[in-house]
Amino acid sequence: MQKHSLVWAVALVALPALAQAPAISSDPADVKTLSPAPEYRSAFAGYRAWREPEPMNWRSANDEAGALGGHMAYVRGHASKSAMPGAAATPPTKPEPSK
Repeated sequence: MQKHSLVWAVALVALPALAQAPAISSDPADVKTLSPAPEYRSAFAGYRAWREPEPMNWRSANDEAGALGGHMAYVRGHASKSAMPGAAATPPTKPEPSK
C-alpha cells in the first residue's frame, strides 16, 4: 500500500511539470520553436472624440488675452510686467554704419 501511495505522490508532483508549455527558443531560424501568438491592439483604443469647446464671452476672452500679454505673448513666451498693455515699449536701436 505504501508503494502505491509513493508512486501516486511522485506522479502528482511531476504532473504540473509535464503540463507546462514548451519553451520558446530565441533562435529565429529554428523551425521547431513556437513563436508567441500575435496580439491585436487597435490604434483607436484610447481615442477620444473631438468636442466643440464651450463658447466664451468675447469681452472676457479679450481681457484674458490682454492679461497674458496679447497675441504676441506666444512669440515672447511668458508675458512680463513690462510687456503688459499700456507699458511703454522702447524701440530697438540699430548701430550706425561706419564710413
